[in-house]
Amino acid sequence: MPRLKIAVAPNRSNWVDVMRAAYERASYKDAARTFDYFAGSAAPFDAALLRARIFLRDDEYPSVIRLLTDRKGSGQTEPAQRAMLLGAANGEMAKFAAADEFFDEAERLARLKRDRDLQGEIAYYRTQRYLTEGKTETARELLALVQKARTPILRLRARYLESCVFAREGRYRKQADVLLDLLRKAESHGGEAAEIRADATQSLAVLAREMHVPGALAVVDAQLAGAAWPEDFAVQRFQALRAVGWCHALLGDYFNAFRYLKWSGEQPVGDAWRAVAACDRAYLARSNGEPLWTAQELAEAEDYAARADWQRARGEERTGLLLLAELFAPSDTSKAAFYLAQYDELSDSKSRHSQFHDDPRLAAIAGYSSGVVHLATGKRRLGIESLRKSLDGFKKYGYEWRAGRAALRLFEAMRDESYLDIAKEKLRHYMGSWLGKELHVMGDQRHAKLPPMQRKVFEAMCRGLSSKAIAKELGRSEFTVRNHIKLVFKTFGVNSRSQLLAEAARQDII
Repeated sequence: MPRLKIAVAPNRSNWVDVMRAAYERASYKDAARTFDYFAGSAAPFDAALLRARIFLRDDEYPSVIRLLTDRKGSGQTEPAQRAMLLGAANGEMAKFAAADEFFDEAERLARLKRDRDLQGEIAYYRTQRYLTEGKTETARELLALVQKARTPILRLRARYLESCVFAREGRYRKQADVLLDLLRKAESHGGEAAEIRADATQSLAVLAREMHVPGALAVVDAQLAGAAWPEDFAVQRFQALRAVGWCHALLGDYFNAFRYLKWSGEQPVGDAWRAVAACDRAYLARSNGEPLWTAQELAEAEDYAARADWQRARGEERTGLLLLAELFAPSDTSKAAFYLAQYDELSDSKSRHSQFHDDPRLAAIAGYSSGVVHLATGKRRLGIESLRKSLDGFKKYGYEWRAGRAALRLFEAMRDESYLDIAKEKLRHYMGSWLGKELHVMGDQRHAKLPPMQRKVFEAMCRGLSSKAIAKELGRSEFTVRNHIKLVFKTFGVNSRSQLLAEAARQDII
């Protein structure tokens, strides 16, 4: 029997108690191993229900159906739970008609039992079923039933589920607000609360990485440094650590960025995630002007990528291939094209624990990588089209630094200065990062492109001369000088002399 990390070794007489104790500690792997070792066709029904719950959280929906289809419980509570879990599994598999039949049966039995807590849990799983189908209005109606639950754990689950509804609606800032509130108020870290805490911390960390969410970094750090995380939540912890690393990098704090990214790579996750972590470090090493370090991390990422089973990887786990494609685009276009093609060939895969489960945000991320690779391989039209779509997506979702980065790539490709203005707006919170430095350099290039007369007008304005004084100095009419001033304002994306001077000071050109 595999070694179980539990306080009391299970035997034939007590294994159900040991399994239940492991489940209540959120040690789901231990609980599952105990059941799988001891249980047969005559396993107690309550133990089978616990095993089905573990299958469900691990996205093994057919296993839920195989386990429960031919089993019958006693009384009304066990059959209601069985029907609820079968409804949840069918809903996640998009078999909505079958799911509704099971949920209807579960609700009927729960009403007969007058079990309000069970009714609330059924509403919880049924809300997830409508989120899977994309029916957010119906999901909100059911969510109201979950929110009326009496037990603290169900109310906590309802709060997290509310954040999922906001995510489905594309209201990511509202999602962040709910997660901030949930994590600030959550006091219990045991049992199911540990899973909710892990999922909420991961979700908030990812949002803080993608958009400016004041206060989020401190809350996530507190959760990571607080109560111990069970082994079962290694992926959530990995993603939270990784996201915090990117948050520090976007603030220009590269020491802590690499510290968190190294920490994330030490988590017990699979080869695909390890490839992602090594790519992260290679990306930031390159951005920080460290070519040898970049090459070392990139070689490590390739080793992990060669061992990873990408077909079984889910959602954002697969972005390791996109990161590899991006990283090789400047130096080895054949490898870049290979990794991009490998990503494109993967069949669709969904996971309700994924940050990008059935989510168009992943398409925007893939579009950016595709655009970078297409431009590097000489497919300019395709590259620009991919980057434009990516930029539109990031602007829609409020993903600020990604939008700014896409705008910088479009400016490089097209020399359309409107993209610099977009980048300036989207990167305002990230000026201390490598992206801020890129914007600074490109802004200098824009200043260098001023025609000779506009450059003279600009320099005179920087010396504080009035329009009349500039006209006299340059031997031009005041009307002509004013026209040149308007063009200078447009070039720098400002509307007044004070804004121009501030922007020129920021770019360190006065």
